[in-house]
Amino acid sequence: MLLDICPVRAITFSISAPGTKQSVRRKAIRYHAFGGPDALKVEDITVPHPGPGEIRITVHCAGVNPSDWKRREGQYQAFEDISFPLTVGVEASGIRAHYLQ
Repeated sequence: MLLDICPVRAITFSISAPGTKQSVRRKAIRYHAFGGPDALKVEDITVPHPGPGEIRITVHCAGVNPSDWKRREGQYQAFEDISFPLTVGVEASGIRAHYLQ
C-alpha cells in the first residue's frame, strides 16, 4: 500500500497538471446514503491543494474492489466512523504530481 512506503498522512487523487497550486475540478462517483448501485451518483467535486504531509498524484489507473460495495451497502457501519458523502474507490496507481513537506 502506498501509505506504507511514503511519509504522508493523506493522498489526494487528481488529474491536475504537475506543480499546480490551484484547486481542480474532477468527476467522482459518490453516494450520500447507504444503498445499492442506485445510490451512486456522478458529481463534480473540487480537489483541494494538498497540505503539509500530503501528496497529489496524477492517476494512470484506478480500481474499485469488494470493500467499496460492502461499504456502500453499509456492511462496515459497526467498524468504521462513516460520514457522507463518500467517494467510491481508493486504489490508484500514478505519478506524484505535488508534495508539500
